Amino acid sequence: MGLFHSHSSTEYPRLNNGEPLQKVKKSQYIIHYLYGKFEPSILRLGDYLLKRFHKYKTSKPRKANRIRNLIKFLNNENLPRSLVITTHAAKNIIEHVLTAEGPKGARLAVGPCVCQTALHIKEEPNVKDMVILYGADIYLHLNRGYKIIDLEEGKELLDEFHIAGLAPNLDYCMQSGKWVFVVCNCDSKICVSYRGDEVIGDIMRKGPEIAQKEEFKCIGFEKCGNCIRRCVYGANSLENGSVVYDPEKCKGCGLCVSTCLGDAKRMIKRENYAYEHIVLSSLLLRDLYE
Repeated sequence: MGLFHSHSSTEYPRLNNGEPLQKVKKSQYIIHYLYGKFEPSILRLGDYLLKRFHKYKTSKPRKANRIRNLIKFLNNENLPRSLVITTHAAKNIIEHVLTAEGPKGARLAVGPCVCQTALHIKEEPNVKDMVILYGADIYLHLNRGYKIIDLEEGKELLDEFHIAGLAPNLDYCMQSGKWVFVVCNCDSKICVSYRGDEVIGDIMRKGPEIAQKEEFKCIGFEKCGNCIRRCVYGANSLENGSVVYDPEKCKGCGLCVSTCLGDAKRMIKRENYAYEHIVLSSLLLRDLYE
């Protein structure tokens, strides 16, 4: 099974494991187009149910649990899942997309955050939805303010998103790398997928990297505390005045590493990366850990 697929390529260069890229099937293109068309409505429904869940979570736990079960039922395995990655890995993805297929192949486009647009919220950065491969063609055709960008602009934007504290993730549908379509840059307040993951889990999935902490280098919350402020997955917390890191909660975004004033954090390869069959770690971590 190839990792990335585009309907516009005529020649298929091979990845590290020798598997070729493939054309996307017409049926897949149509299904994904329909998903893109109705995505705002899907997100609004998700937002409504999540708000209802939190409204009744304490006062009416049984009702909240029914809503939670409904969210879980509606969020079936065919809908998007997000693989959390570092900014460096995101750059590797868009570079691969724009170099593997040639100038007549896949494109890269960026547009307004779909969650913000669907929920009628505008916070900066707003233009942060980075669609790739045939996803770029679909979202351009839907005429929602997307524009084509080149590789350097894409990398610059990813750096800006990192500084802003947005966690990059690679979204795919149908439990398959054939359906990779966007590098999303999520926040913890608006993003429906992130908020849904907090309630039902298994939406934002652990990527091929994990943060490692050298305790003796940590200078503490009073002098730094950036890892707590930057971590959107709750892996860093303040307990009894000390900064505590829980690697089990780390999904591998790397936001805590670049702003650690004590240089106590670094990213390493995750030993039990579970999604090799969907997105190859050799592509995501190219030129790292060699």
